[in-house]
Amino acid sequence: MSSVLRNSIFALGLVLILWLGYSIFFQNADIPLGSGQEGSLVHDTQELLTRLHQLEQIKISGAIFHDHRFQSLVDFHQQIQPEPLGRDNPFVPIDAPKP
Repeated sequence: MSSVLRNSIFALGLVLILWLGYSIFFQNADIPLGSGQEGSLVHDTQELLTRLHQLEQIKISGAIFHDHRFQSLVDFHQQIQPEPLGRDNPFVPIDAPKP
C-alpha cells in the first residue's frame, strides 16, 4: 500500500473519529435527562418529592423492643477467636532468612 493511500485512510479515520466525538458530546447537550420527553425532569422531581413526603409520614415506635416475642429471641453469636497475624512483609520470599 502506498504511503499516500495509507495517509489518506489515516486522515479519513481521524476526521471520522473527531466528527463522532463532536456529535456525541456537543450536539446533544441540550437534551434533558430522563426518558427523553419534554418536562420529564419536572415529572421526576415531582415523583421524588411525593416519595419523600410518603417516607416522612412513617412513624417508627420503639414498642417492638418491649414485646415479649422480641425479648424471647436468643442470641446465637459465637466469640471470634484471635488468630495469629500473617508475615510482617508479605513481599519477602518465603525462603529468605529472617532479620
